[in-house]
Order: sequence, then structure tokens, then C-alpha cells
Amino acid sequence: MYKSYTKLDIPLLEKELQVANINAKKNAEKNYMKDYPNTYYVRQTIRLKKLIQLINEDVKVKDFTQGLVSVNADYIVSLIRNKWRVVGKSKWYWYKDIKTLVNNYILKENV
Repeated sequence: MYKSYTKLDIPLLEKELQVANINAKKNAEKNYMKDYPNTYYVRQTIRLKKLIQLINEDVKVKDFTQGLVSVNADYIVSLIRNKWRVVGKSKWYWYKDIKTLVNNYILKENV
């Protein structure tokens, strides 16, 4: 079952973000001399920051798959890369940041 996110989930997500930041710093120190370090915790902090920003923009956010969320049930947004697409289409589009994505594309359709 996919989880829907609301503003009530933000404190829990911020706690997860703090833990991920601590783990990312520990992991960076541990992987200092490696050629191909594991950056899982860095990616997790990026995902959580973008997810919190999306929730703060007053749109309906729901898990889609790992690293992707469904926004207003019409759009799929990648939480790692700055890309989005329409549900049912395969063409991915770039966006600058979450605020521009929501204002220029997602909420513009509803007006």
C-alpha cells in the first residue's frame, strides 16, 4: 500500500532527516579513501528534503516507487534528480526546484 503524506508527517520526516544527516557524515568519514563510496545516506537526505518541500507546497503527495512520488495523482516526481513526468507518459522533463515545479506545472494546470 502506498503511503500518503500530509503536513502532520513533517516532524517525523525532519527527525529522519536529522538521522540521515548524522549517518551521511559518519559514512563520509568512513569512505574517505574509497574510489566508489556508498552514498546511500546522502541520497536519503536529498530525498527527504525534497519530500518535505513538496508537502509544504500544499499538494497531495503519495509514494509511487522507491525514490519517486505521485503528486496530485497526475504527476510523478523524482526525489533524487530534478525530473518529473505525467502519469501514463514516458517523457521526463527537468525542473529547477520544487517551488518552480509546483507553481509553473502542477498548480498551473488547476487554474
